[in-house]
Amino acid sequence: LSPPAPGRNRAPAWPSYRRYRADPEDWFTGDEIARAARYRAPLRAAAGIEAAAGVVALALAVVARLAAHLDHALGLSGRTAVMAIAAALILGATVLDLPFSAWRRAYERRWGFSRQTAAGWAADHAKSLAVSLLLGAGVLVGAWSVIGATALWWLWLWIACSALSALLVMVAPALLAPLFNRFRELDDAQLAAATRQLGRRLGVEVRQVLVMDASRRTAKHNAYFTGLGRTKRVVLWDTLLADCERPATLAVLAHELGHWRRHHVRWLLAISSAVLLPGLLALHLLLDGAGTHRLFGIAGAADPAAIPMAALAVVIGQAVWLPVAGWISRGFERQADADAVGLIADAQPFVAMMHDLAVKNLSELAPSRAAYLLASHPPPAERMALAAGMATADRMAARAPHER
Repeated sequence: LSPPAPGRNRAPAWPSYRRYRADPEDWFTGDEIARAARYRAPLRAAAGIEAAAGVVALALAVVARLAAHLDHALGLSGRTAVMAIAAALILGATVLDLPFSAWRRAYERRWGFSRQTAAGWAADHAKSLAVSLLLGAGVLVGAWSVIGATALWWLWLWIACSALSALLVMVAPALLAPLFNRFRELDDAQLAAATRQLGRRLGVEVRQVLVMDASRRTAKHNAYFTGLGRTKRVVLWDTLLADCERPATLAVLAHELGHWRRHHVRWLLAISSAVLLPGLLALHLLLDGAGTHRLFGIAGAADPAAIPMAALAVVIGQAVWLPVAGWISRGFERQADADAVGLIADAQPFVAMMHDLAVKNLSELAPSRAAYLLASHPPPAERMALAAGMATADRMAARAPHER
């Protein structure tokens, strides 16, 4: 796990939002790269087919005016029509997802990752459906009320959605996450103390480090930072604690604390809000346009029959935004990596951790250009090379001028 020879894949002293081209073969064996590629290729194909099927289903619903037919058949109007259409869309999406989800579970079991029982899989889907129906119907009824109240509905809806997003990020760790997983306080006193010490060095107060029972579902390893305000927390998967040595776990914690220090959750909320405003304005122009009424029989944005078209527009907008979101996320990950390397004052534990997790999780080691553009994280080789390069730059900066 030593860095490449000097002059090859030399990394800048600090991470940026530009791609750093690191050769995976400098960090991983050919067998490791090939095995990861064999594992990832069917998953990418299934995800693409599922996404395309969703778009086609929504487009057919719009063209066939299924929402209007549903309202007419059931004799619904107003708020009840909105709730019925919302429920139909959510149920349809769930039915479409079920065969893909069942295939993914079986596929992950063949590769030795999935540990979830059939009953657990069914329970997760039932709970997801219930939460989606409750939140989805509630949000759509609220949005419909705003749309019917003012011609500037897109502006007021932007304010409401921005506030709701922040609220959900704040309460989800405490209210929604426990519906699907069990969490406990980190009971390793030494590791907890080391985490708080890392936090103090970064200038953040670590209130909670939790352990999630991921092992009920998977053999993979992960950790994440989530929450807002007093619900901010670092969450470690129990698989990570069980299978990784303490230096690797500390490197993971240092990375997550980097996200905390740099307020990445707040930045993501702010960016999402900024993008949402022009998105809602475009949706207003689409749904309230004369052409939409003429072609699809939709009587403006306040017509419940407009919901499928709005959903289709949102899905397409998200697809267009996805490469930009990936670029931003990869930049955030590089920033957190830089903090982690600086905190532990040695690139080797970080590089070793990244190598081990990438191999164990069969991460994408040599992504195609398209896969890279859509990824939320830089590939492991790039992150390892950047860490080694930053450590080298720090050592050079620490030497006396006449020694350079």
